[in-house]
This record gives sequence, C-alpha cells and structure tokens, in this order.
Amino acid sequence: MKIGTNEELIEYLKTARKRLYKVKAFSRSRSIPQNSYLHLIFEFIADYWDTWHTAEELKEIFKAKFLRKYSYKFKTNYIKPTKELDSKEMTSFIEQIRVWARDFLSLDIPDPEEKRMLEYYNNKI
Repeated sequence: MKIGTNEELIEYLKTARKRLYKVKAFSRSRSIPQNSYLHLIFEFIADYWDTWHTAEELKEIFKAKFLRKYSYKFKTNYIKPTKELDSKEMTSFIEQIRVWARDFLSLDIPDPEEKRMLEYYNNKI
C-alpha cells in the first residue's frame, strides 16, 4: 500500500492492529547506465593497467574492498551485491574506485561522458 504523507502513514499504522511493518525511505535503485559504466571501469582498469586480473575478478576485489559490511546479528562480514545498491550507493562505489585507481595506480578513469571513455566504450563494442 502506498501512502503519500507522514500523517497518512501514522494514521494508518494507528488503525492497523497487530501488524508489523518495515518502513524505509524511498531510494532509487542503481540505473542501467551506472551499472554499464561500472563494468566499463573494471574493463578499463584491466586493459590499461597490468593488474593480472580480469574485469570480473576486479569487480569482486573492489566489492570486497568497498562494499564489505558487518552483520552484528550473525557476527560476520559479508559483501553487499552491487544489484542491491541504490543510485547514491552506486555513485559512491564508483567514486571510491576512481579515487583508488588515481591514488594507487596513477590511472585517471574518465567520467562516463568524457570523450576518452566514449572512445574506449565504442572500441569495446
């Protein structure tokens, strides 16, 4: 059920007896262009820097580096899948990779709209 205002939500919850609800803020899921750009970044790093890793391996490495979470309930670490990221989390993940590549590989990863990235993308196709 979709409820428009906070007041409507509060009123609905007051009248709903013995039901449990999980209320969370709305956030947009990651976009297809964001996901495409992320995978292009992995290929870009694999192609332009001698990492000895494939793009798929780099994805797992960066997920382990930047998307590691801790479950207090189960007292263990886990890695959040990229498909569960919202658009803000995906933007943050991409930026962390770009900063890391710049700082540790001296590799400037272009923005998705930059000519260098577009040329790279067109050559991959």
